[in-house]
Amino acid sequence: MRIAPEDLRIYRCYPWLPPEPGGMERHIAALTIEQRRQGCDVVPVYNAGVAKQPAVRVLSGINLRSIKPAALRDFAFYSAAISSIGPTHDNKIAVVHVHGDYSAFLAARMLAWRLKASMTIATLHESAIAAPMHYRVSMMGYGLVLATGWKEAQHLEKILGRQVHHLPSAPLDTFFDPSEAGAPCDVITVGSLVPRKRTELVLACAARLPHLRFSIYGEGIERRRLEALSIAMNCQNVAFHGGVSSEKIAAALRGARVFLSVSATEGTPTAALEAMAAGLPVVLTPSNDYSWLIRNDVNGYVTSGWEIEDVTCRLVACLADEDRRRMMGKANRAIAETHRWNSKARFLTERVLDCLEVAKP
Repeated sequence: MRIAPEDLRIYRCYPWLPPEPGGMERHIAALTIEQRRQGCDVVPVYNAGVAKQPAVRVLSGINLRSIKPAALRDFAFYSAAISSIGPTHDNKIAVVHVHGDYSAFLAARMLAWRLKASMTIATLHESAIAAPMHYRVSMMGYGLVLATGWKEAQHLEKILGRQVHHLPSAPLDTFFDPSEAGAPCDVITVGSLVPRKRTELVLACAARLPHLRFSIYGEGIERRRLEALSIAMNCQNVAFHGGVSSEKIAAALRGARVFLSVSATEGTPTAALEAMAAGLPVVLTPSNDYSWLIRNDVNGYVTSGWEIEDVTCRLVACLADEDRRRMMGKANRAIAETHRWNSKARFLTERVLDCLEVAKP
């Protein structure tokens, strides 16, 4: 008899869950909800945030973000998980799904051994910046390897000599909702205000295009500096809205005309997919390989670099013809429909079941 989703107990491991900030946190929470709907018994293993039971919280009195380097933090997290979770005595098939980078993949092998897991899964969310040997060693024995970024998936395939699945994040259903739009603006950007997002380039674009209204949504350590820089640059056409709910961001996207991201690096372009679901054309800098998502002049643009002239030229191209802008947005909404969370969860569950079937004695 073929293994069914109801036969699985998936221990989904990552230190943080929403409302802790971050795209990885939202990815893990949404994937967990959908796999539970599909019948899987998913058990988040975490340190901070909020999880619906069943879940295992470890080291709750310790701020793991303060532990550096990441390898030491991962060792502490998975050591605590080992002492908190024991082998189950029912008929569920134990699967350990690890989100993070190579040090997490290496440390989690101890937990998989402790649980006598039938399968381990690795999902790389950020750039594969470590030496190739780190990934070869840390991913030994993993039954399934995934990456949220297309470039990272291709890179890992070359390093590991095996298939690596590209599994980007997806927009929540609220971004497809054609409800009332928020306050109107021309250009919207959404993301954490941290150095790698390079939000100062958005301000530079606003200074070059004073006739356009720019809205910046997000919170982070860079906010005060960016607000001061906006004043110094006399960007009276820029509004900072801070961190708000997904519902408010969805409404803001519906009130905007084009989405802009100028990040230095990205794994999954989650905010761009959300904008696409809301029916906006998108302008992205080459923070990853977006050939699987964006066709220049069809549904948006990927710039050749981070030069202000290039970015502003693409913004103007999106906004110059309203009928064309709407056509690009319509194309994006159709693309976003193929990236809903239920299809992502189904894809992952089916790959897990396939691997377990092959491994049957």
